[in-house]
Amino acid sequence: MNISRLELGNKPLYFLHIPKTAGTTFISALHAWFPADKVCPAYLWRDLLEISREALATYRLFRGHFYDYIYRVLPIRPIYITSLRNPVQRSLSHYEHVRREPGHYFHQRTLSQDGLVDFLRDPETRTMIKDFQTRSLALDLDPVQIAATLNQQQTNDLTLERILESTLPNKISNQALLDLPETRLEQFAFVGIVERFKESVEAFSRMLETEPSAALHALNISPERELRQYISQDMLELILENTQIDAELYEYGRTLFAAQLGQMTVSCTD
Repeated sequence: MNISRLELGNKPLYFLHIPKTAGTTFISALHAWFPADKVCPAYLWRDLLEISREALATYRLFRGHFYDYIYRVLPIRPIYITSLRNPVQRSLSHYEHVRREPGHYFHQRTLSQDGLVDFLRDPETRTMIKDFQTRSLALDLDPVQIAATLNQQQTNDLTLERILESTLPNKISNQALLDLPETRLEQFAFVGIVERFKESVEAFSRMLETEPSAALHALNISPERELRQYISQDMLELILENTQIDAELYEYGRTLFAAQLGQMTVSCTD
């Protein structure tokens, strides 16, 4: 994995933002490196599909929940980067986000008496947790085709996003599901780790030969983070059961990140 300023001059950069992986904070750093008029304003597929192909060709930075298949609508395949997070922490953060956002399509389903337990046992809502990071990188869906089947009200209600984020892989083994994102991560220019966020931003800055952003404070952090300290063992086991492949992917991502740091250390001493 490597990236050069020359490559960025020829291709746009795409930060594949997996929900609740400190993407909002990392994006704030990315914005410091690109002129505002070169940053695509869309953050969701609903909005991205409203932008003409000609306009898309003018942007140098894309960032959002477009997952691996953003290449389907861009004039040129971008340079991919992303960040991964400990699956248990990501799962809890995602659930908390849905619970505090009345506009989220699954918000009402978080209000049951047993909260997260019901959320994880419901076949539909557990898709917000079920190996979500792996699916974000492994699935190759067609938002254009799906959007063509929706009416305007459904588009406004984020039905497209719900379909994309709740789709589970069909007839694929766990090993194959893991192999796909691991192979794709190897082709990414950079993979950050949330638990090593400051190092991740600094490492990416060195890769771009720029100074890291001074604003590294965390944005979009759940106000209920302290609740994570009090989950029961049964709850933890239920989350672990739903993130087994994510856990393997996360460890692989940590290995890639360590290799990135090692390459940069060698480069700095040469």
